[in-house]
Amino acid sequence: IRAAKVRGAQVLDGPNFAVAWMERGVLKAPSWRELGMLESITCRLALEAAARAGVPIDEGVHRLSDLERADEVWIASTSADLLPVSRVGDVEIAVTPDSDARRAISAAMAELALEAAD
Repeated sequence: IRAAKVRGAQVLDGPNFAVAWMERGVLKAPSWRELGMLESITCRLALEAAARAGVPIDEGVHRLSDLERADEVWIASTSADLLPVSRVGDVEIAVTPDSDARRAISAAMAELALEAAD
């Protein structure tokens, strides 16, 4: 991710997208509350969906080095839901578009969206 904002070494977000990643079975994302950012509705939905799917979540202040150690990295946006990222700066990230985590979170996101529409 070259367009994501980083303050010091803290991961923030990008223009029109949020950043989320899996690290050792935990979905991680920057905390908009702690970092003074606008809340991403898509990222919030992904975090709620992960909790529903039984995936542990860690929303907080994370360093760029945390993101570089991720098993998977996603851009969360309204137009793409969870879009896999293949590189963070100079670090290559494995892209598994149909990973168990992404599939479970995406399915739970769809369920939540349907419930909200009712």
